[in-house]
Amino acid sequence: MLTNPPKVEILSNQNAHLLIDGTYFKRTNCLILYFDSDLKHFQLLCYSTREIKDEIIKDLRVLKRAGVNVVSATADGKNAVKSALKKIFPKATFQRCLVHIQRYGETYITQKPKTKAGLELQEIVRRLNVLDCELAKMTSLSRFDTWKRVYGSFLKRKELRRKPLVVHS
Repeated sequence: MLTNPPKVEILSNQNAHLLIDGTYFKRTNCLILYFDSDLKHFQLLCYSTREIKDEIIKDLRVLKRAGVNVVSATADGKNAVKSALKKIFPKATFQRCLVHIQRYGETYITQKPKTKAGLELQEIVRRLNVLDCELAKMTSLSRFDTWKRVYGSFLKRKELRRKPLVVHS
């Protein structure tokens, strides 16, 4: 496939809402995809070692020259995409992908939490993918704020009690 990569045609769109994401292969190669969610069309595909701000800036310039005006972009939340977007399309809205937020949240809890705090956080995190309106979003944020108020001091105390790992040679 690399010897004969697919040809992607950039379609002009003055109101583009892009999904930008990198897919990694063996942690050494990355395929960055720029998908226009309105046109249901891959506007650009780029191969790199990782998501690099300067490369994303170049990609966004290519899109801009081809008549794509990005009004919003959804990505994983890494700074490379966010800062590149601000540079080329400063008025564009950036949104972090709910799936990536969910995955990040799940790193703080086990698959089968035993504590009440863990169970409640798991429920909040699992519902992220079904947010479908402003009210659902606000309810979810409120639930998370309540969770932080209830369990925040407990988590800080737990962190302070944790002893550092000492390795003797």
